[in-house]
Amino acid sequence: MSQLRSEALHHALTMADVPEVFAEHTRLPATERPAVLDLTDVERADSSALAMLLALKADATAASRTFSAINPPANLITLAELMGVSALLDWPSSIDASSENKDENDESEQ
Repeated sequence: MSQLRSEALHHALTMADVPEVFAEHTRLPATERPAVLDLTDVERADSSALAMLLALKADATAASRTFSAINPPANLITLAELMGVSALLDWPSSIDASSENKDENDESEQ
């Protein structure tokens, strides 16, 4: 079994940066693209970053490959939640967690 390629991004993912990052990744054949992008060191991200990640996920899915973006910055998680796409990126939703905690609290009060 081949090992999944992983890559850490170390720069901003904003409207100014995304076109270059996206071009860099899509220039590679699907079999050579990273299956995992680690966003731990991404300091700034906006909606263009989210659009790029969704496009990379769609490309990977179309090529029967996996793709995930891990350790996203908090603002990107919030944006994904507001746009209703957290599940498409397999990101946890703090909205779901808040709802579960509320349900548990409601049950314990009864």
